[in-house]
Parts: sequence; structure tokens; C-alpha cells
Amino acid sequence: MVCVIVVTSPILDSECNMSVCLQGLFCPCYLFGKNVERVEGQRYVRSCLCYLACCGSCNHSVSRRKLRVKYNLPEEPFNDCCIAWCCGPCGLCQESLEIVFL
Repeated sequence: MVCVIVVTSPILDSECNMSVCLQGLFCPCYLFGKNVERVEGQRYVRSCLCYLACCGSCNHSVSRRKLRVKYNLPEEPFNDCCIAWCCGPCGLCQESLEIVFL
């Protein structure tokens, strides 16, 4: 089964940026922080530390919801909480690539 979450692009995309994928896999807290910085304007260090100190998946779910609300993006076929808990690194990569294009 391929995870195809729609922010606007599939989570596993052939156009994937290798550096973003490596960040999501090996340092998701950094990628989370950079995503939050670009969407909400807060410093990435604070978000990165919050991701590490608190439940990363909970924080990711909330930030994913904020991204959807800010850009009026659809939630189909899976909801943000499922992505954050089940496909967290892939979701972070998808968001990072989407933020660049939005």
C-alpha cells in the first residue's frame, strides 16, 4: 500500500528532493522546526526542541492542521493525526516540499 496523503502532492513522489528526504528520515525534529518556521514564522530551534521534548507526533499533527487551514488544502484521504503517527517522516518531507511551492 502506498501512502498518498493529499496536501496537494502525494507523500511518496517521484520528484522527491533527496536532502529533504534525508532530513525527514534522520533528523525529523530539524525538518519539523524548519516547516513550522516557514508556515508560522516562529524560530525553528524552538519548534525543534518542542518536537523533541514533547510528543513529536502530537506537535506534527497540530502543525499539519495549521498548514491545511492557512492554505485551504483538502484533508482527503487520511487525516493529519494518522499521518503524523503512522507516516511522520514522509509527512514532514511532503509538507516541506509543499511549503516551497505554496
